[in-house]
Amino acid sequence: MVKKGEKNCETVWKEKKLASDNYMELEFDAIPENEGFARVVVAAFMAQLDPLLEEVDDVKTAVSEAVTNCIIHGYGYSDCNKGKEFEEYSLQKEKDSRETDTGENDSRGSDSRENESREDDNRENDTGENDNRENHNMKNNGRENGKRENNKENENRMVHMECFRCQNELYVLIEDTGIGIDDVKQAMEPLFTTKPDMERSGMGFAFMEAFMDELYVESQRNLGTKVYMSKRIGEK
Repeated sequence: MVKKGEKNCETVWKEKKLASDNYMELEFDAIPENEGFARVVVAAFMAQLDPLLEEVDDVKTAVSEAVTNCIIHGYGYSDCNKGKEFEEYSLQKEKDSRETDTGENDSRGSDSRENESREDDNRENDTGENDNRENHNMKNNGRENGKRENNKENENRMVHMECFRCQNELYVLIEDTGIGIDDVKQAMEPLFTTKPDMERSGMGFAFMEAFMDELYVESQRNLGTKVYMSKRIGEK
């Protein structure tokens, strides 16, 4: 795709894309669940090249490693972060449950005063209904605010994916806007990992290089990483 001393990889990529026979791109949240989604998408796209099952598996594995790199290393996703989010969600659910119990107790208090006066009872029921509506609106507003906050946070945690083909050659770009890589050459060495605490094997780039014909990585600190890959289909 691009060699040392030639044009910038992004320039070559754009030239190839202009000459492509078919092209697609998409973005998705940088969460582990979408790693499998990316594999299925690239497999469906390359089906038009009538590949062998072995070739499909090679590309799916390379894409899987690239997307995982974005999620784990680019955006720093971990099971610990997921656990923290679940804990916050559980606390909110418990708080909502206490508010519901309080509303039920207020309703019981209103029922016990029914025999005193119909007029008082009606006034209390009206007040209770207004309180319930206010509580319900407050809960809905809280949920909507939480959704907006989560969406705002996820806006900057997206994986960008492009695929196109030129004749019998498949091109794939996986990109994030995360923390980037300080030393790309070191990061591409087998067994090197920045997440030893997460039991990462450090073989991601090695697998991409082994399963694809060409691999090129561009990265800048705090600006993200681009992984360019290509593979000829039907040729040995």
